Amino acid sequence: MSLLYAVAKEYVREDFTLAGEPLSEGQLKRRITTAKKSIQSGHLTSQEDLEKEIEKW
Repeated sequence: MSLLYAVAKEYVREDFTLAGEPLSEGQLKRRITTAKKSIQSGHLTSQEDLEKEIEKW
């Protein structure tokens, strides 16, 4: 049980060392809108495509 706790504790640790600024609410909403439009127009990667790509690694 202590091993499970240690893994869970490490998993939820946040990394505040990344460079950059947080997104504003407006930026986040624009990204979501752009992503939705991209998905609706068929620009996405299927599971099969990902598996084929992984085989090339």
